Amino acid sequence: MTTVREAVLAGEYGRGLEQYDRLTEPKAEDLRWAGVCAAQQGQVVQAQQQLEQAAQRGCPAARIDLASLHRAAGEFAQALTSLALVQEALPLLPLLDQALWYRERAIVGHELGEGMPTVLGFFEQAWVTASDAPLAMQASVAHAYGMHLTRFGEDHRASAYLEFAAEHGHSVRRTYALATLAACAVYQGGGSQARALLDTVRKASAHDPMLEAVLAYHEGQLFRIEGADEQALSAFQRAVSLARTEMRPSTELHAQLGLLALATEREDEAMARTALVRARRLVRAPRDEAFLKWREGSWWASQGDRGGLGLLEEAVSFFQDRELRREALWSQLHLAEAQERFGQGEACAASLSEAADLVAAFETPPTLVAELRLTPRVTARLESLPPRAYERLHLLKEDVQNLRQVNLKTLGGAEVLINGQSIRLRLKRVVEVLAYLLKSGGASLAEVQRDLFPDVRPAQAKGYFHQIRLHIKERIPGLSVPFDEVRGTYAVRSEGARLTWDVQLLTAELARPQDSLLKILERYELDFLKDADSVWATEERERLRRWVTQVALETMDGWYRTGQFEKCVSLAERLLPLDPLDEALHEFLIQATLETRGRAAAYQSYLTSAETFRREVDEVPTRLKALGEDIRKCPLN
Repeated sequence: MTTVREAVLAGEYGRGLEQYDRLTEPKAEDLRWAGVCAAQQGQVVQAQQQLEQAAQRGCPAARIDLASLHRAAGEFAQALTSLALVQEALPLLPLLDQALWYRERAIVGHELGEGMPTVLGFFEQAWVTASDAPLAMQASVAHAYGMHLTRFGEDHRASAYLEFAAEHGHSVRRTYALATLAACAVYQGGGSQARALLDTVRKASAHDPMLEAVLAYHEGQLFRIEGADEQALSAFQRAVSLARTEMRPSTELHAQLGLLALATEREDEAMARTALVRARRLVRAPRDEAFLKWREGSWWASQGDRGGLGLLEEAVSFFQDRELRREALWSQLHLAEAQERFGQGEACAASLSEAADLVAAFETPPTLVAELRLTPRVTARLESLPPRAYERLHLLKEDVQNLRQVNLKTLGGAEVLINGQSIRLRLKRVVEVLAYLLKSGGASLAEVQRDLFPDVRPAQAKGYFHQIRLHIKERIPGLSVPFDEVRGTYAVRSEGARLTWDVQLLTAELARPQDSLLKILERYELDFLKDADSVWATEERERLRRWVTQVALETMDGWYRTGQFEKCVSLAERLLPLDPLDEALHEFLIQATLETRGRAAAYQSYLTSAETFRREVDEVPTRLKALGEDIRKCPLN
């Protein structure tokens, strides 16, 4: 006989309730899974009652499902509290429940405004834990993980998880995963792909009211992108109605904000103020607040109210700090529009430059067409720029969305990706040559021979270099290495493709204020072309290491002076494997450990550092030895 739990894992929630009703003496676990079935059937009050009863009768994992119920209702603080009540017992729970806990903690943390490393860290733990759980649980985690990767602009990574969920999840999970893939297509302006996915989901959803609300919202967004305002209006209104019936405040909020965007474009005051009033009462979390500030700020600025500027600045700051790159890009355009409206020309130019950088950083940028309709002054300003101007190329020309994406990966290895897919290169030094030419901005044949092939006969080096040039043109469409007869140099040319290089992206990020240095470094491996042994690659590898370390030391100095010791510990631990003999890094780690974890931990950290120096250079630096002696003499704390 099928248990209630088995019915849940199969996505057969109605059958699960039927099975529960047949039980004469239901256990706490049965109550828990019946509550999950009731929640999925929209029976919220019954679900909460059964889950509470299950928890009180000795089933702590029921509080994980209660957290999910609170989260769906927009009660994020209550959801976090419910998860905290389970945390101590977490190692004792089955792997399925551990994976559920980590998944739910990630989702709730995202809604409460936690940053990308924290949220994705919880998701990664959920994914690892789910590896030994039932396949249905793995699909559940994969779906949530993929959905949140899309929110951080990691669409390529997200698609792998979403496709896994669609392939291995039960029928309900499959439709939700396909709905998320449809949302990705909507945001990227892929109308035909998005519509096909939405149609597939609708046919398979069996009139699921919760899913219908989400589908209506995505249809509204698609219609708005396509300029079909009346259809968008109807879709958003349908999403509002369905979400309200199913008590899904987050979906209703975003549908109301969709209506506010339409009202802003139409300059319809009554419609805008109605949507605003209704949206304000639906805000439940910092992320909701940021979305509201974005759309409300845009509305008030369009009406000549300077108060919109402040709201937009706060929204942009939130999205940037949480690395929600898609929303950061869109809201940055609206901030630039407000700055242009109120005579802040230099600030507008700076905002557009930042927005263009965001587009350049995407492997597959989101479509801008709907937001450009709401920012006519920005559009006019971009149109006044030269055709090949950086900001105009990335922000105004919608066909930039369709350019082939070529990504040069040199941190941690050597790889070329086209539209997110790694390509096979027959000649192993292609990536090194491309990196060299990008770094130098162009080089003569003699310089290439000297810096990259010093131990190879000149004629042989020349032949090999030209083979690489031919291979690049054959294997990487849109890229070439032509010869400039005027300058006498070879340089990388990109036509019909958008080329990004991870070193340039890292350099640009580290050139800005470093409050988020830890977040930046978590996204990159820092070993430049680790398998390359040329003098140039070796020197560049060391230069990059020293530069990153210097930026880190300057940043840690500021953190240490302001009492941010834990951040110093984390950053030093991150960088020591990269530069294990940097004395200053060891000193920061030991001193910050003393401040955060006490004398014993600091002295242990010193002993580890001292052992590293003895092993590598046979002696401990004098300053480090003195620091260790000072700590040894400190009174116990």
